[in-house]
Amino acid sequence: MHYREQIRKAVITAVTGLTTTATRVKSAPVYNFQDNMSPTLAVWIRSATPDYENGQMQASPLWVIEVIVEGYAKVYTDLMDTLDDMASEVETAIYANTALNALVNSYIECGQQSIEVNTDGNEPVGKIEMVFNMYYHAQEGAPNNKI
Repeated sequence: MHYREQIRKAVITAVTGLTTTATRVKSAPVYNFQDNMSPTLAVWIRSATPDYENGQMQASPLWVIEVIVEGYAKVYTDLMDTLDDMASEVETAIYANTALNALVNSYIECGQQSIEVNTDGNEPVGKIEMVFNMYYHAQEGAPNNKI
């Protein structure tokens, strides 16, 4: 399994079972938020970039992957509180997960968090996008293993 996939699956495991979203975690962006859908998370990788300048060995770049965790909520009252609760729970879970931290040698940086609200329907739909930059070294030609 590609190392990037291992990290994505570890993030999914870390954020499954949180108070606000429970087991409602998808492995791709949510494109159609249903009327009866409870607060949900989506985890996916937006980019993976090799950094040869900061790599420790030739042909062993430091990879920077941008992990996206999106929280979706459709509630009439306390929408912002729900989105903030999701962000707090996700950030805590990611940094506390020892298996995930072992995969990336504890190199996790919080990136930008952005919030969107759509008020077109009966209830507003909110989305919070949380960006986490995670780092690992991998040998070229061996994407399943980190160094």
